[in-house]
Amino acid sequence: MAVLGVVGIVAAALIAVIVLYLVVVIFGPGFAVPKQPLQQLELATKGGAVSLSDTPPESRRDVGFDVGGTSLSAWLYLPEDLSAPVPCIVMNHGFGGTKDMALEAYALRFQKAGMAVLTYDHRYFGESEGEPRQLFSIPDQLEDCTAAIEYVRGLSEVDPDRIALWGTSAGGGYGLVIAAQDRRIACI
Repeated sequence: MAVLGVVGIVAAALIAVIVLYLVVVIFGPGFAVPKQPLQQLELATKGGAVSLSDTPPESRRDVGFDVGGTSLSAWLYLPEDLSAPVPCIVMNHGFGGTKDMALEAYALRFQKAGMAVLTYDHRYFGESEGEPRQLFSIPDQLEDCTAAIEYVRGLSEVDPDRIALWGTSAGGGYGLVIAAQDRRIACI
């Protein structure tokens, strides 16, 4: 009976150590990271600081491209220094997100770092065409992302061999699938 008591105490101690370890691993990193809400950060520009707002930045161009006869709406951000073709990040969201849902804040930071950025609405969503509206189709969204890549590869300002894919939610998964098929993708 004494042996079972010792084994029980050792097992309980081992479980307590594991639980304590998990608590530290799960909650510990959050204690050291300062809060940095994206919308409250400012971007440095030539003329001072620009806060993120509802007013479109001057550096954003409204562009579009077609996928199988359907016009997709996109925003293109080009850096100031275009003395040579620059890398480009194709940003997309997953499921039913649209280009105006937080992607611009990231796009502006990448642009300031000297990269071109393209954000777009998948067909059936946002400002892009397509019926029925709000239709979520993984094959169509993969095709949309591939068309976005081909669109930026055709721009003289963009280095076609330095294309990166950046996505939220399902858009991150799309990057993995497309990069596995397209060896020219520089990173995801």
